[in-house]
Amino acid sequence: MTESTEDPGPNPERGLVGEFRDAVTVRAVVLVVGVAVLQLGFIASYVGAFHRPVPHRLPLAVVAPPDVSGKVVAELNAVPGTPLQATAVASTEAGTSELLHRNVYGVLVVDTRATSDSRSPGTATASRPSMW
Repeated sequence: MTESTEDPGPNPERGLVGEFRDAVTVRAVVLVVGVAVLQLGFIASYVGAFHRPVPHRLPLAVVAPPDVSGKVVAELNAVPGTPLQATAVASTEAGTSELLHRNVYGVLVVDTRATSDSRSPGTATASRPSMW
């Protein structure tokens, strides 16, 4: 009599649970569950941090005539939630210099003699400040 070396195939008596236990090790299950918990932790931290982004004390240079400069700066700094930290600068050139050196995120020019609002299309980004 010779013994057969062929695999007899799946044992129908063991069932699905028995086959699963043979195919998957405890170490693999622990690794998959650990990675899933780590990913859920990252998701929770990002959702918590970025669910409602609001600016906090962004530096802003204010160019205004001396008689209204203090009032404009005080009113900007009094905005609820303190999104801005306004400081007065002497001229538009000084404000532009502050912007180019990345000391401020924007320059507000107040002209009390103007009859209309003029806006600059220039924007400042983290990579490149610009003013037109």
